Amino acid sequence: MSERSTRFQQGLAAVGVILSLVFVGVEIRENTQAVQGATVQAISDQGILHLLEGAADPDWIRILTLLNDGTRFRDLSPEDQMRYNLRASVTARMMENRWRQRKLGVLGESSLSVSSGARNTDWYRSEHFRTFWQDANMASLYEPDFVDFMESEVMGIR
Repeated sequence: MSERSTRFQQGLAAVGVILSLVFVGVEIRENTQAVQGATVQAISDQGILHLLEGAADPDWIRILTLLNDGTRFRDLSPEDQMRYNLRASVTARMMENRWRQRKLGVLGESSLSVSSGARNTDWYRSEHFRTFWQDANMASLYEPDFVDFMESEVMGIR
């Protein structure tokens, strides 16, 4: 083989490698977008399901009505406090899921913003949620970074 032929073959091989890398990059980008889209949809579905379950639960509607009319959390019956605690625990886990997805880079910063619907500040900053969070010692159940995010940015207590 001549030197010219060898260079030509090496050049073709280099072009092939570059094209392969471009193809892999495009595939990775498309896969990343698909994962992000699926994550956003799953989070949306989770929130919608939570709302629909609450809307179909007469006890939950009664509890929220009492709280919205000024009843303090600690004045609820023990059974109603337990019902509230269970549903509030779910919303805290939902927020942790969003926070973890953001930390992993799957979701963007806006996924945790008030405007995205991820943070319902009326809910998380309410007296009843704050009482639940403190009385149930929820901070002990989560990573310190999440607790800091939750208490400072979401709940506004730090």
